[in-house]
Amino acid sequence: ERLLSFLRGIIGAKSYQKANDFYIVIKNCLFKFIIGYFWLFVITFFQLLFGFLLLGIKHFVALAFLVAFLDLLPIIGTATILIPWSIFMFFIGNFSMGLGLLLLLVFIVVVRSYAEPKIIGKQMGINLLFTLVFIFVGLRFGGFLGMLILPITLTALFNYYRQKYNGTDV
Repeated sequence: ERLLSFLRGIIGAKSYQKANDFYIVIKNCLFKFIIGYFWLFVITFFQLLFGFLLLGIKHFVALAFLVAFLDLLPIIGTATILIPWSIFMFFIGNFSMGLGLLLLLVFIVVVRSYAEPKIIGKQMGINLLFTLVFIFVGLRFGGFLGMLILPITLTALFNYYRQKYNGTDV
């Protein structure tokens, strides 16, 4: 409390209040971002779970969890796991498993391309196109960390502006 009081004295009460308001908005955006990707994880997990079960893959629960978790990482995704696995299955002569993995991937990609804009856009309260541009710019200029920080920060700024100047609570 003494540190906050000292900081308030240095930057002024008005600036401190604006910074505190922005902190609250960015915290809410981060929470909403995490919730949105949690739901995408759940959807992908159940798709993989049922797909692996239908394909007769051993340890299908653990594998579905692992692949769904890796899908959360922007660079890896399900295709990075399922395509090489499918190619290996074709290579060793298990054509039905290879084809099944490819069909599962197609199903996941189709559902994901429909669900992601709806879920993330709804959670973040901003057009998904802007969020995707923010992710791309963040990745380009800040690498993996920039890809995480820039979209959340810019979305928070947008929501802060909308909350303060348009009277809309986000």
